[in-house]
Amino acid sequence: MTNQTVTDILDQMANTEPSGWLQKAQWRQENKEWLDRSAKIAIRILSQLRNNKKTGKNPANQKELADLMGASPQYINKIVKGNENLTLETIARLEAILQSPLLDDKNSETTIDFLGSSTVSYVAPPQMPVQGFDFQTMQVQIPPTKNPTDTTPNDSKYAYATAA
Repeated sequence: MTNQTVTDILDQMANTEPSGWLQKAQWRQENKEWLDRSAKIAIRILSQLRNNKKTGKNPANQKELADLMGASPQYINKIVKGNENLTLETIARLEAILQSPLLDDKNSETTIDFLGSSTVSYVAPPQMPVQGFDFQTMQVQIPPTKNPTDTTPNDSKYAYATAA
């Protein structure tokens, strides 16, 4: 019996071929935009399938969706993993079968009557909440000011400026 060190044992167990994790990570970074959108679509599909299952509608699972799409269950599985680069045709077919929009977010779409004759639609970017700003009316809400004599302490070490 030979005495083997831990490194010898690990060297025997280790795979000699590179794993390719760096290339996969770079690919994910290069394709981040469409991968993010594909993941959002996948979440909406799974959410709609869950709702259909609760309400007894079809399709209620991935197999039924695959049958209605005329696609393999494996392809639907790739879609709901969020790693499939979907065509507009595929998205439109999914929307028709699920009877639910996959790309449109009705909460962020705004329609404006432009000069009374035509309509312009745009999708508003996600908004960060800004304290004192109302995005619905596009106005700044300034809180009422307090009377400076009500809040001024009697300590002479503090100096307060008041607005005229």
